[in-house]
Amino acid sequence: KRGAPPMRKYLQRPLGPVLVAALFAMLLCPATTHALGLNAAMKKAQAHVDSGEPDKAAEILRELQVDHPDSPMVAYALGSALYASAKRLAALETPDTAIEAYAEAERHFARAAQDTQPDRKREAEFARITAKTGAALLISPEERYEDALRALRETVAAHEQFLREHPGHAGA
Repeated sequence: KRGAPPMRKYLQRPLGPVLVAALFAMLLCPATTHALGLNAAMKKAQAHVDSGEPDKAAEILRELQVDHPDSPMVAYALGSALYASAKRLAALETPDTAIEAYAEAERHFARAAQDTQPDRKREAEFARITAKTGAALLISPEERYEDALRALRETVAAHEQFLREHPGHAGA
């Protein structure tokens, strides 16, 4: 009687290289799909920033943070979207809202500055200081002189410290 060999014979054979590769691919597939989803979402968010819609980008990136709460890359991207939003708000002459957006961008850049790669860490720190400066420049000296002066002194000190640590940084 011919037919399929009994299953026990397959179970007794050692796993061949093709089967091992197939199992390995199945295990990696969710991680690969997850990474592809992250990259696609990051590109979509960047497209929104580039087209002048930083709030839509921030929305996408906030959703990404749910799955990637410790990702310096997501934190930096969110900080960048919020920074772009703050600049737009400042141009619309809504300084209080812009100051809040700059402060939130600064917090996300600070999280991104925890990156283990020195170049990314340096750029995140510079972005944090830049966001802090944006907020400081919007504080009305006529209405809140002491606050404006303190904020500007803090940003100057932060820039000086950054330049001591990174003397060749072009942006600084």
